[in-house]
Amino acid sequence: MRKFCLALLAWALLTPMVRAQEPYTVDATHSAVSFRIRHLVGEVEGRFNDFEGTVQFNPKDPARTRVDFAVDVNSIDTANEKRDNHLRTADFFDATKYPSMTFKSTKVTRKDDKTMNVTGDLTIHGVTRTVTVPVQIFGPTPPDKDNSRTVGFQTEFVVSRDDYKMNNWKADSGILGEDVKVRIAVEAHNQPRE
Repeated sequence: MRKFCLALLAWALLTPMVRAQEPYTVDATHSAVSFRIRHLVGEVEGRFNDFEGTVQFNPKDPARTRVDFAVDVNSIDTANEKRDNHLRTADFFDATKYPSMTFKSTKVTRKDDKTMNVTGDLTIHGVTRTVTVPVQIFGPTPPDKDNSRTVGFQTEFVVSRDDYKMNNWKADSGILGEDVKVRIAVEAHNQPRE
């Protein structure tokens, strides 16, 4: 009886810790991965339509938060099919050889109540570099009757084409900028959604 009581007590104490770090799955329908880059004297905007990710989210202890995110390079969309096809070639993403971009966090620190600094390995075009990006947190929402919650994350950062060896079109040619401005905004749920 004593062992049973101890086991029950341990379960009661550990359960909140387990729940504190929950897996949230990215809802691609209500999320976006977009970018902007200078072209001549203007800017081209685009997005990636296919991506997936999970966030092991712990709002009370951000150091335990973990992020895994993957983007399908072939889903690039700049509202111009000819340009999109060119971007998939070896001149840029070389999507046949490198079909995905990935990010895997290695460290998370709290910046303030609604912002985390997320450090991790960003892989693009077969090159992996360590980056740190600021991430705003929205939510999570209060649990509904099924204990379902939604949390939002948003980040903006700059990627250098040269860092990822996507430099067939040099910035000093004046055609394309060196820096790509990236914006990722996601909704994620701790329960499957229909």
